[in-house]
Amino acid sequence: MQSALRMLLFSLSLVVAACSPSRTGMNGNTLTTNARPYVSMTANAPLALQGTGRLWISGEVTSKLSTPLVSLDYALFSDNASGPVTNSAHIFLAKIQDSTAWYFTPDSWPLCGIVASGLTLGADVLPWPSRIIKTPAAGDWISEMWRANGRNVPEYWIVKRWAAILDSDTKAIMEYREPWPDCLEEYLPGSIMFSGDNGQCLHHFLKRSAEAFSVGFEPAAFPNGSSLPPGLKPSGTMPATKNLIGEISRYAAGGDNDSWEP
Repeated sequence: MQSALRMLLFSLSLVVAACSPSRTGMNGNTLTTNARPYVSMTANAPLALQGTGRLWISGEVTSKLSTPLVSLDYALFSDNASGPVTNSAHIFLAKIQDSTAWYFTPDSWPLCGIVASGLTLGADVLPWPSRIIKTPAAGDWISEMWRANGRNVPEYWIVKRWAAILDSDTKAIMEYREPWPDCLEEYLPGSIMFSGDNGQCLHHFLKRSAEAFSVGFEPAAFPNGSSLPPGLKPSGTMPATKNLIGEISRYAAGGDNDSWEP
């Protein structure tokens, strides 16, 4: 009888889970989803949420025959709500809508302006690769969002970026940014050493970036009602998806999902 009761309760829990609507959204400073794979990404104080939303974008693909539709949930943060943006952070959760035909290509990091790769700082406990990138504001969707809302941004950002493919059709990205420091004015991509003068120059940025985010792998509770800020006005431009979320590939004919490797 007890075994039958346990089986009934287990079956009911599966039914309830199956009937729960899939949802991705904000809880305070946390972008979270109750759709597998679960993830909750939080921007830590003093970063404060300035705007959030969802875009429907066409992914950039290795084959030009067709393009997949991608939902991009985003949240933008800064430590102040007006004036020049002296630090900027954002969280993205991108999901391919047709997971039987498309998958996120593992990053080979052909991003413009990579300064260093594979950096690990003692305070970093995030389970995905990070990169430091020099990003020009010109043509950058995040910078255009700030500018569209009356915020000045630097000509170049120094960016620490984390990106992880959580499942073949789901990708999580976090970036922390500050104005490019004068002490790194001269550099060659891939050449920065994290010691000596460069190490001293980067020390405080690396510390702040390491403390910028927290990650969990369970969904956070969604608050009742809306306590979100009014949000940022759209920039009127669409993001360059390859630099923003990476490249997407098509499965072989017949939906050979075994062709994907993380």
